[in-house]
Amino acid sequence: MRQPDVKWEAVKNRGWRLDYGAAAPQGRVLSGQMAESRCWTDSGKSGKRGAHMSLKCIGIDIGGTTVKCGLFNVDGEVLDKWEIKTRTENNGENIIADIAETMNAKIAEKGLDKEEIVGAGVGVPGPADEEGNVPVAVNLHWGFVPLSKELSEKTGLAVRVGNDANVAALGEMWKGGAVGYHNVVMVTLGTGVGGGIIINGKIVTGSNGAGGEIGHIHVTDSVDKPCNCGNTGCLEQVASATGVVYLANKKLAPLPFCVTEKSVQKASLMP
Repeated sequence: MRQPDVKWEAVKNRGWRLDYGAAAPQGRVLSGQMAESRCWTDSGKSGKRGAHMSLKCIGIDIGGTTVKCGLFNVDGEVLDKWEIKTRTENNGENIIADIAETMNAKIAEKGLDKEEIVGAGVGVPGPADEEGNVPVAVNLHWGFVPLSKELSEKTGLAVRVGNDANVAALGEMWKGGAVGYHNVVMVTLGTGVGGGIIINGKIVTGSNGAGGEIGHIHVTDSVDKPCNCGNTGCLEQVASATGVVYLANKKLAPLPFCVTEKSVQKASLMP
């Protein structure tokens, strides 16, 4: 995007760079997604287009139990967070519509113009390709779903999709426990088990978008209940929240009470 009079101090303070080249003989080109997202204006101009701090983005983490949502500014500051139930019945046919509805409702609640939203990033519990398609997500009961396309059509926003553990690892490298590191391994525990790997600052996606996925590695022959993937003895059957519930109730079967996933979640919050 050509920005002839971008002020250097503003760019330097945000960590972006200016390129000089034949493509813009009369000025300079601001490289990076921030320029494409209209975060900067030509000097002397004003208005919503140039209000860097007014620009927002939405983060969506689709889990097998809940969809966690967040509204952020483009510097990563959390402005609001909320969650909705993940309706996995009927092969998860309602999930995308539910997410679009809650995104649109939040934008309306905050009185935002969609021009202020640069886009939405979505983490999904399964592989995702570069076009934002999800080949399969067993804990959502999804087969092939063109997630980016469908969610963009329902919200009018640009949507990028990635494996949930991969984007979680990326988030930790940017703003969390892995700040300053460029080689990161992250394991996520919830309804399932996920894994994300970053090498030299780049996500290892693998040839099918499932690089780093560890939840469906076979680790035991002691589990006779089929996993959502159809196999038995997967890591997430013994290490996830649902796996812990299953194993606990199997041990407690002779007793007149049982363990629930909710009780496991509460216990995990105890000091």
